[in-house]
Order: sequence, then C-alpha cells, then structure tokens
Amino acid sequence: MNANKINTLTKKLAFATPEVNLALTFVTINSWLLYYFVNVVEIPAILAGFAFIIGRLADAVLDPYIGRLSDRIQHSHGRKGLILLGIIPAAVAYVALWWLPTISAQAYTQFALACLAFVVFSLFYTLITIPRHAMLPSLVPDYDQRTKQVTYNVSFVMLAVLIGIAVTPALVLFFAGQTDLATSSPLAWWLSAITYSLLGLIFSIPFFLVIDDVKGPKQAPSQHHLVRDFISVFKAKAFRLLVMLLVLSTVATMIVQSMLPFYLESVVKLPGNEQQKMLGAIFLLSILTFPLWAAVGQRIGKPRALICGILVYLLFLSLIPFIPRTGASPMLFLAAVLSGVGISAINLFPWAMLPDSVDEDTLNSGMRREGLVYSAFIFMHKCAGSIGVFSNAIVLSVFEHQAGQIIQNETTLGAFVWMTGPVPFVLFVITSFLCWRYPITKASHLLTQEKIHAMELANATPQK
Repeated sequence: MNANKINTLTKKLAFATPEVNLALTFVTINSWLLYYFVNVVEIPAILAGFAFIIGRLADAVLDPYIGRLSDRIQHSHGRKGLILLGIIPAAVAYVALWWLPTISAQAYTQFALACLAFVVFSLFYTLITIPRHAMLPSLVPDYDQRTKQVTYNVSFVMLAVLIGIAVTPALVLFFAGQTDLATSSPLAWWLSAITYSLLGLIFSIPFFLVIDDVKGPKQAPSQHHLVRDFISVFKAKAFRLLVMLLVLSTVATMIVQSMLPFYLESVVKLPGNEQQKMLGAIFLLSILTFPLWAAVGQRIGKPRALICGILVYLLFLSLIPFIPRTGASPMLFLAAVLSGVGISAINLFPWAMLPDSVDEDTLNSGMRREGLVYSAFIFMHKCAGSIGVFSNAIVLSVFEHQAGQIIQNETTLGAFVWMTGPVPFVLFVITSFLCWRYPITKASHLLTQEKIHAMELANATPQK
C-alpha cells in the first residue's frame, strides 16, 4: 500500500496534470459557452440558460451513481478503469457541445441539440472526475500534505483557467481572422474546442503512466438505497458547512466568470485581443501565489486562510462599479491583481479541506466511501455553477441584452456591473462567516485518523 502513496515530486505532478483536461473543459463551458450560445449561435438568452442548467443538472445527478460505482469496484479493479472508459468519449462530446447547436437555425432545435450534447458530455466527464478525485484521500493521508498536493492540483487547474479564459479570445480571433468576438464565426469556436480537447488528452498521459491504482480494504457494500446513502453524507456538520461555503463561493465566482466577457467588452470597452493580457495576468498571478497560500494555510489553518483570500477578493469586487469605462486603466490593473491573489485561495482551500471531511465520513459511517463523498461535493459544485450561469442568462434576457452587439444600453450595462461586482460581493461576505464555524483542525484530523486505523484493525479478518 505504501508504494502507491504520492511521495515524490514526479508522482505529485503526474497526479495533478489531468486537472488541465478536467478544468479546461469545465472552465471554458462555464465562462464562454453562454457567451457563445447567445452572441455567436444566437440562441435566445433564456433558452441558452436553460440548456446550460439542464446539462449541468444532468451532470450533477450522475455524480452519486458514478461515485457509488467507483467505491464498489475499487476493491477488485481500482478506479482507473472508469477514467479510461470516459476520457476519449468526453473529448469528442466536448467538441460536439460547440458544434451540434449550429447545425440548425431554429431556436428550439438548437436548444434541444445543446441539451443532448451537454448530457452526453456530462456522462463521460463524470466517469473521469469522480474516480480520480476519490483516489486522493488514500494516496495522501497527511493533513498538511493534502494541502500541498491540492496546491499542485489547483496550480494545473489555474493553468487551465489561464488558457480557457485568457487564451480563448485570442485563439478564437486567430481562427476567425478578425478582432471582434461578438461577430466571430462558429467555425473558430469549433477549432478552439478541438485544440483544447487534444491538449487535455496530452496532459492526462502522465497520470496513466505514473500513478498506480488504489485498492482499499475489502468491505461489504452498503445495503441502503443510493439516495439514503447520498443524504447520509450530509449528516456530518463539517461536510455540511464545507458544502455551504462551496455553494456560495461557486455561485459567486461563476456569476463573475460568465459575466466578465460581457462586462469587459461592453462596460470597460476592452477589446477581445486586450482581454487576453489582463485575464492572463490574473491567472498567472493566481498560480504564482498558490505556494504562499499553502504556507499560510499550514500556519493558521485552512479555514482562516480561506477567509484571508476572500477578503482580498472582496477588495477586487468592491472596485468593479468604479473602474473607468475607457479600456485599460490603473484601476483595472489593480482589480486584476486583487482578483488573481484572492481567487487563488478560493480555489485552493475548499478542495484541500474536502479529504479531511472524507475521513470524518469514514469514521461516522464505518465505511470507506470516498467516491460517494466526492460525488456529493461535486454534485453541489456543479449545481452551484449552474445557478451562477443561469442567473446571468436571466439577467441578459430581462435587461434587454442585444445579441452580437458590443454597444448596449445603460440599463444593460448597469446589470453587467451589478452581476460582476455587488451581487457576488454579498455572497462572499456570507461565505467568510461560514468559514469561522468550520470545526476540523489539524489536531482533530490526526485524532480522526487514529480512530479510523483502530476501527479498521478491529474489523480486519484475523490471519490464520
């Protein structure tokens, strides 16, 4: 078992590299798909929003089933088989998500095709994400080492975010041969999707070559209905609080991410080719500050370090209404810096806190069910992301957004400002209060692991 632990730099990096594949698809869908559907394909905003939320909810509903399946086959086959099963079809379905809605000019047909592509992609994406995430608690049992491994993971996530958000405008404009995203051709977006699929597959290769599969101790499968087991995961106070702060922070960040292209283009009047530089600076700064946040978390604890990150991000959000509408400016640069530093902690610590909640669940339930706990967490993460993006779709519809147009009326611009700044500001204030109540510390986690070890020894079959 020890041979399987992630205890070298090579293994740490190899375990983290698939995050580029997972995050690149997730981020581009969350940040650009609504913009693409509304401005390029010209699906009515409310239908585009419903297509998004139906796809994401289908994705979320699949999570518990894949989580339980992952737990049940772990002891005989490990978890990597499911990942291998899903990785190629997920890449193909990701490209189809950008292509299928364009084969018709009829709005409801486009809507139906978008929903179909989204559901198919969700199935195979879930086959990758749940089993891989569920491997981490067994491979990295130490409290602080988990933060370090998640730091590697989230560094690759932010690399993918950097590519997905900052490079996408330049890549689309390169393929389109023009300077305005709002009038770009669907073909340019299809070619970008193909590029990202291939890049994601390349980054997944080290994981399959270097990381050994994880097989846990044999245990009798749960006899309870899946829904009952799924609900039981939320009985632990620590997990409930973690999910609540995850949901609030995810809704807030998804609102900002999916509204940011509209805000920068129409409010700040920053052209697509200049957005690349600013967004690139944000996420490069996020990557560079991960080691700093990991050190802060080790010193003052993960929940308090998360609060510090939220405070920095709140400063960024407070500047949004006051940024000059003149393109690049010193205030816009300051906002970018604060955003990059703050979002680094917001992306790091909830995922670093999750393996500790998995151990709490093991102690409470008497079973190792990492897949189910991770599926519950990711289920709520996806639901929250859907709510954030769908909220923006409603705003675009209600406040008379003109598809394919850079110039919008003042009412629409005001809605862009509110959804990029004040609304997520309130959500993050609530999130910071929840962090203070989070009960798991380094000392309590060590005690939990000792109890789990004693429980497993007591349950082990005596050797003859």
